[in-house]
Amino acid sequence: MTVTTPEACNYESLYVSQLLSTPNMTEYSHLHNPRRSHATSTYLSHVSPSKKLMRGLHIAMNFSISMILISLSNDIATNPGPTCNFSIPPPNVRGLKISHLNTRSILPKIDTLRLEMKDKPFDIFSASETWLKPEISDSEVALPGYSIIRMDRQNKIGGEIDVASVFKQLSTLKTNKSTGLDGVSARLLKDAAVTIAPTLTDIFNQSLKSSIFPKIWKDGKVTPIFKSGDRSNMSNYRPITVLPILSKILERFVHTQIYSYLSENKILSESQFGFRPKLSTSTALAFFTDTILDNADNGLITASVFLDFSKAFDTVDHAILLCKLKSFGLDNNSLNWFESYLTNRQQKTSINNTLSSSLPVSVGVPQ
Repeated sequence: MTVTTPEACNYESLYVSQLLSTPNMTEYSHLHNPRRSHATSTYLSHVSPSKKLMRGLHIAMNFSISMILISLSNDIATNPGPTCNFSIPPPNVRGLKISHLNTRSILPKIDTLRLEMKDKPFDIFSASETWLKPEISDSEVALPGYSIIRMDRQNKIGGEIDVASVFKQLSTLKTNKSTGLDGVSARLLKDAAVTIAPTLTDIFNQSLKSSIFPKIWKDGKVTPIFKSGDRSNMSNYRPITVLPILSKILERFVHTQIYSYLSENKILSESQFGFRPKLSTSTALAFFTDTILDNADNGLITASVFLDFSKAFDTVDHAILLCKLKSFGLDNNSLNWFESYLTNRQQKTSINNTLSSSLPVSVGVPQ
C-alpha cells in the first residue's frame, strides 16, 4: 500500500513498510463498510509545520478510508521509498484532526456543511456519498479553505475493489474447496494471499471497468452425484458444477455491490425471502402463517397457490435476465459486464477423473 503524491508539487510521499502491530479495527471500521461502496471525497486543509507535515499533504484515494487512517495513526512503519532521499524521518501525524461523514445526498446539505466546518475545522475531512454523479463539478461540493480529492464510483452499483478485501477473501478460503478447470487450488491461493492480492485486485477492477469477464473463469467442471434409484437413469443424478475459485471471489464482490444497490433503492420485493440476509424459509413461514391468521380474524378466507420450478437456475434465459437488470436501473457498463459473465460459457463432465469434451452453456446461471 502506498500513500504517494506528485513530487513536483512539493508534497510528502510515504511508503508503507510493515504493520507495527495488529491495528484496532474498531477505531476505523465505522469509516469503511466493505458491504457498501461509496463515492468518496476527501478535503485537506493546510497543515501547520508544527505537526511535522509539509504543506498541502495529498493522499491518493486509491484504497479504503480505513487503511488511510491506519497509515495516519502510526500503526504502520514507513520509509522514504526507493526513489526518495529525505533527510528527515517520516512525519509524526498523531496530532491531525480527521473526520468522516457519510453525507447521503451531499448537494442539498453542502451549505449547512460549509457553515459547520467554519466552527469545527479539521485537517482532513472525508465525506462519502452513495452516488455522486460525475457531472457534478468540484466547485459544487467544495469546502472553503480545503482542497478536494474525489474518488467517484465507476457506476451506480459500486466502486473499485480494494486490496484489503481481496486479501481477506483469499486468507479465509477453505482449503478443502474443489479445484476448477484452471487448476488453481484454494491452498495455493491462501498460501500466496499476501503476494497475489494486489495483482488480483487489479485484475478484478479491470474486469469491472472493461465489462469483460475472464474467459478462463467461465469454464465449469460438472460432476454427476447419484441421488437414489436406478443408476442407469440419468435423471437420478444431480449435476454439481465446480467453477474456478477466483471466479467465485469476483462474484462475491459483484454480489455485494449489486445487492447493496438493490436494497438501497428498495427494488427487491418485501415478499422475497430466498437468498437474502436474515431471511429464510422460517421467516417466510412465519409471514405466511401470520397472514392467514390475520385474514381469519377478519373473517377472510385465504387461497394459496404453491409452485415448484424444476431446474430454476439451469433454465434462466439470459436475454430476459439482462432486460430485468436494465429495468432495475443498471448502467450500460454493468449490463455489459453481466452479459460477458453469462455468455460464451462451456462445461466438461468429470467421471472417475476423466474429462469429456466441452459443450456450450447457452441458458442458466452459475450456482
